[in-house]
Amino acid sequence: MKRELLERGTHIPLIVKYPNAKNAGTVNDNLVSAVDFAPSVLSIAGVTIPAYMQGQAFLGDQKVDYPRKYIYAARDRVSVKYDRVRAVSDGRFKYLYNYMPELPYYQDLNFRKSIPLMKEILAQKENGELNPMMMKWFDTKPVEELYDTQTDPDEFNNLATDSKYADKLNEMRAAFQTWRSITGDMAEKPEKEMIEDWWNGKNEPPITAQPVVYQADAGIKLFCDTEGASIGYQILKKGELIDEKLTHKILSWDFASILGRVGKNGESFESDRPWKVYEPDKPIILEKDEKLVIKARRIGYKESTLTYVEKSEY
Repeated sequence: MKRELLERGTHIPLIVKYPNAKNAGTVNDNLVSAVDFAPSVLSIAGVTIPAYMQGQAFLGDQKVDYPRKYIYAARDRVSVKYDRVRAVSDGRFKYLYNYMPELPYYQDLNFRKSIPLMKEILAQKENGELNPMMMKWFDTKPVEELYDTQTDPDEFNNLATDSKYADKLNEMRAAFQTWRSITGDMAEKPEKEMIEDWWNGKNEPPITAQPVVYQADAGIKLFCDTEGASIGYQILKKGELIDEKLTHKILSWDFASILGRVGKNGESFESDRPWKVYEPDKPIILEKDEKLVIKARRIGYKESTLTYVEKSEY
């Protein structure tokens, strides 16, 4: 079930399709986490995986030699509802730590309540027609939960209080605490305080620093003093304007370009001029009569003002 950290919410089907039916029909039972997707794509593409990525590649030249022993999951806020939960799985046993055990498993979300099946469930609950298993969803939670998803796939039998599983409980609890320490879990801090820290105690977001432009032997290079900022640029040819519309043909993979529009693959519509993301190891080359337009933006900050660079300046 979406939004849950029980097996029904974290056991996601994963299919990888290689060109030319390579490895077709093979099955890999190793544990894979969603944080492994990005490094795996980079590994397949031959791009060096940054050291700061938490995931590990399960495909490509940078595939790790050792499978995961555990995978982890977290839930803090869904829409306007908070419920801090952490989970660890070794592929068979699932451990959950509930920071807010006074809350039920069920979250009273407007979108959820708009679904016909959910309306029927809530109506039956009010009429006392739900069986004990279904009513458990509306109960409060214990602090710790442990389930054997092989013998108890619906996760109804909590083994955390069963002395026969004390060793497994201690193992999974230790894995959770280690992961929590390594990742620097900040969920105890209210979001409002986080935002105040990001904004340096002010009531509005900081402005991303203006990109610095300098000439290198191979072309123009850019730098931004705001840590974590991305620099975007456009190259305008003579007579072109930054705010003029372009004709864009809808392609199957460019969801971001057609967001909010209705159209079929291959149809055309007017779109804004696209920005390119500056790559530090690829200097920008300007030809005669071309103009470079630059801006920088860090997520959570206001973007910098536009900078215009003429070829004659460099």
